[in-house]
Amino acid sequence: MRGRETEIRILLRLSEHATRRPVLWIAAFLLLTLVCLSGFTRLRIRTDGSAVYPTANPVIQDTIRDRVTFRDPRELILLVTPTREEGPSLLSLEGITYLRSIRDALLELEGLHPPGVLSLGTIPDGMPRSISRPFPTFLDTTFRDAGEFDAMLERIRQNRIASGLFVTPDGTAAALYVGFRNDLEPRGTIEELRSWIDSRGEEEETFRLRLLGPLVAETMLGEKVLGDLARLIPVMVAVIAVLLLLSLGTPGGVLVPMTAAVASILWILGIMGHVGSPVTLVSTVLPVLLMAMSITDEVHLLERIQAHLSDGARGEGGSDHSRENTRRVLLASLREVGSPIVATSVTTAIAFLSFLSASMSPVRDFGLFASVGILLAMMFTFTFIPALIVLLPARWLLPRERSLLPGLRSIPRIWERGAIRQSNRVLLPATVLLAVGLPGLLLLRVEDSWVRNFDPDDPLVVADREFNERFWGTYRYDVVFRGEPWFFYTPEGVALLEECARVAEAGPHVGGTFGHVSLMEEVADEYGEEPPVSALSERQIRRLGAWAEIALGRPLLARVISGNGSTARMRVFVKDADYPRGLALEAHLREGLTGRAEAAGVQIHFSGDLPSAVEVVRDIVTNQLRSIGWTLVGIAALLLIVFRNLRTALILLIPVIVANWLLLAGLGYLRVPLGIASSMFASLTIGVGIDYPLHLLHAYRRHRSSSPDRDAALEGALGTAGRAIRWNAIALGVGFAVLGVSGLPPNRALGLLLGAAMFLCYGSTLFFLPRFVSRRGEG
Repeated sequence: MRGRETEIRILLRLSEHATRRPVLWIAAFLLLTLVCLSGFTRLRIRTDGSAVYPTANPVIQDTIRDRVTFRDPRELILLVTPTREEGPSLLSLEGITYLRSIRDALLELEGLHPPGVLSLGTIPDGMPRSISRPFPTFLDTTFRDAGEFDAMLERIRQNRIASGLFVTPDGTAAALYVGFRNDLEPRGTIEELRSWIDSRGEEEETFRLRLLGPLVAETMLGEKVLGDLARLIPVMVAVIAVLLLLSLGTPGGVLVPMTAAVASILWILGIMGHVGSPVTLVSTVLPVLLMAMSITDEVHLLERIQAHLSDGARGEGGSDHSRENTRRVLLASLREVGSPIVATSVTTAIAFLSFLSASMSPVRDFGLFASVGILLAMMFTFTFIPALIVLLPARWLLPRERSLLPGLRSIPRIWERGAIRQSNRVLLPATVLLAVGLPGLLLLRVEDSWVRNFDPDDPLVVADREFNERFWGTYRYDVVFRGEPWFFYTPEGVALLEECARVAEAGPHVGGTFGHVSLMEEVADEYGEEPPVSALSERQIRRLGAWAEIALGRPLLARVISGNGSTARMRVFVKDADYPRGLALEAHLREGLTGRAEAAGVQIHFSGDLPSAVEVVRDIVTNQLRSIGWTLVGIAALLLIVFRNLRTALILLIPVIVANWLLLAGLGYLRVPLGIASSMFASLTIGVGIDYPLHLLHAYRRHRSSSPDRDAALEGALGTAGRAIRWNAIALGVGFAVLGVSGLPPNRALGLLLGAAMFLCYGSTLFFLPRFVSRRGEG
């Protein structure tokens, strides 16, 4: 014990000073808290998808360059459908007139990127009478009678691009693609367009307008996640507070842990604001992590304080409610549990620093601020919390003689003693259980997308589902070809693009493709040329390209081919895109296109919405899974330094390894995929779960030093640290499970997984730690 006190003597001296001058320490703490709170005015919320893009990733870099090359705007999709099933068709006079009015009204908005709006008004319908007059389009064609109008509708239905992108052949849906300048902030642009939709009010009685698309999903998901957490975290806090009250039985048992947790969260968010680090989708779980770590430390401290106060109350002098007695008990308790608190906090904090090796800055920031927050929570345990405790009335800390739930409280004690008695028999069934879990690990898969992280009944999800059922798809997988100048206006270049388009359209979940050859085909018939375009001479192809530019405008043509014809882009539209579908399409395109492009002397790469989304999921999940290994290695190394015994370090890791193993195996068997949120639970489980075996082992060693009997020492440890572990497991497990009622899949998955992890770490500690504790190794 003396050696352990030496390791934390600086912290204990701070605790002594804090208990002697509590008002001064509280005042200093409040002042520093105000300084941190001032950082909230600078705290940026960057929960949109672009904030977590791995900018060093080659696909992301290609996507950024291609946006410049092809002058891409920030594009939003406006879905138009009849308000009622029996309402007028969009392929009717009323429908066409409405689409024209919507197109014209959108063109009046500020901040549009040329050509502003893509719609049926983009597709030419016939040739002008002279080159000086604009090409007529499907929204601007004039007709003299119903017969001419019906003929135009039939041309729309037969037009491949029109029916794939702009209006369904049955007239039940239409789409307009609104492009805004890239220098405009996405959230503001989306809100502006939503306000525009709302402002139309009663005008939309016949037709309904809905906003969707990858940019909308990426931008609004973080807002939904934060809003959901803002509603559920207070409920989670309330549940944890009630469970702490039932477990510890005192007001102080609630006030002290919750104050430490809130203080840790406020400080770390304030520091993030001061240093300019934004809150991203990755760091939204920081409050949950800091709450768990703060509560566990304080519960262990309070358990020891209650034990000492109870022993004193049963003594000859009875209860001593003086501040000096509280101070003496507090310092004695810190000497007992201070060492494992420091060991847990430091090992977990340094383990989270392994996230600094991640390729994504949001993941690195999460690791850094998680580590800082954990160390801050530890410092509070030795400074501000002791000052607070000595100022509290002693009766707020002393548990009641009569338990609120005497019957229920005896059940876990009986179960815990049974677990210890059966620990020698648990190795074989546990080994079998872990072996059975191995196939489950092999069944694990990654599956995620921006849209699937919303509530399934969210209007955005419903609109996205309808759009993918009726059109080519909301997501684009861009294939970019680079060759010699004007190569893609030659028969050979066009033939390559035509062949690649056929390969792409045969790919999994592909709705259709679009490129400059498609645009030339639109004017070929009117010019008297028969497809395929590659059958024409180079002179004819260039002439078609010129007509396409005149008919459609250079801004539209620039999205699929560079000015000198050296770089062409084929846009592959994908239905219901997600991570597995993105990978499947990538494999199909690489197999089918790479060899053809190389044979033609053309370079090829992939970019766009879907490849970028795939890389985001791949990088975050890969970094999280890699961090599990590094976290375990880091904790093992630090435990080895602290205990100077490899066997002890490995013993302490067994419960958290078992808990993660079983949870991951369960996900595999249940066919529950890993995603951005669910992949984060494992590292959090290790960080919080290592607390259980470390405190129990420390208590066992303390009791073993005064008792030669191993079982008696285990019983003693179970009666002290075991109680705190149980209280922590129940409070945090049930508290985290509150997130399971969330309507958002990422919050629901994280809450349920963390809740299950707390109970599994608790059970694994009870079953496995006694089995591996021996007189030789831990006596």
